[in-house]
Amino acid sequence: MPLAATGPDGHLAKGLFMPPLPFPRRLWAGSRMTFASPIRIGERVRKVNTISDIRVKEGRSGPMGFVTMTQDVFGADDRLTTREERTQVYCEVADPDAPKPKPRPVPADPAWSRTVHPTPVLLFRYSALTMNCHRIHYDLDYARDVEGCPRFSRDRQTRTGRAGPALSAAVSGPFDDGGEVAVQRGVDLAPLLAGGEHDTLDQ
Repeated sequence: MPLAATGPDGHLAKGLFMPPLPFPRRLWAGSRMTFASPIRIGERVRKVNTISDIRVKEGRSGPMGFVTMTQDVFGADDRLTTREERTQVYCEVADPDAPKPKPRPVPADPAWSRTVHPTPVLLFRYSALTMNCHRIHYDLDYARDVEGCPRFSRDRQTRTGRAGPALSAAVSGPFDDGGEVAVQRGVDLAPLLAGGEHDTLDQ
């Protein structure tokens, strides 16, 4: 992505591919990853991005736009290897004085769990690894003054351990028996901030 094509938040500017919704703030809302077949080492692959749904809804803080994009990756023989159905939400700038939503309770007896302590370096590495150029991961002034995050943030904390810094540690536990991940789904709940403690678990 050329630097000239980026928007104020570091992502691709709206109107080039993503629709020009009239909301300044963009957040990751959730995704579903399907792993259909392995990608072979050295294989030439092709990715196709499609905007599959656009909706405007009324939220607690006002109108919000939801955009769902499907990313399909095909192998050299045109077989589907992976598919990600990703939903992003567009909204107004956060009100720092607005009441914070109550956190959801943690499952009392998870089947497995991992605890990580996200740092600015870890969040920056996550950003680089996933080619995510959202400025809340590495620009503290932007994260604090524009997005309203007191520290660096990994967008949002998810229900299923999709949060990048914890993912590799999380999946190493339940699949030690040689099993494979077929589908992975993540839904936003709350911000994941640097300097705190994050538990990744499953029921």
